[in-house]
Amino acid sequence: MGHTVEFKQKIALAEITFGITAKLGINTDLEKSLFLSDHDIRLPDALTKSERAYQMRPNIFAADNLVWALYKNNQFSVAAKYTTWSLILGENDALILYHQGMIALKNNNTIEAKRYLKKSLELNPRFSIIWSRWLSDTLDLIK
Repeated sequence: MGHTVEFKQKIALAEITFGITAKLGINTDLEKSLFLSDHDIRLPDALTKSERAYQMRPNIFAADNLVWALYKNNQFSVAAKYTTWSLILGENDALILYHQGMIALKNNNTIEAKRYLKKSLELNPRFSIIWSRWLSDTLDLIK
């Protein structure tokens, strides 16, 4: 896939950490799904974990995680069905708004995408070490 040795080492370290927490009896489906989705690793597994996490803990963060895993698995219209739930209390969470904006964009709703992405940027321009740098570029593309 063209990943660097350093990237592969960081992924291996994260996998070890997830393995240790699992052995301690801690369910990390929610966290691991987001990690896998954010790094485009084993995306079907990320989706399975996010679905399981949502069933176990149906809250706005699990809904957002499910939305993001669906997005990363190219299931944009299905992801849109879950967006309302993740926004019920997540209107002030920059990461949730970013995810909503990207899903709206993939569903050809540029007005809604622009609204969510702008609000995400206004709330916290450094909301994610991974996605913050893409936010401004994405907004520039949809002007």
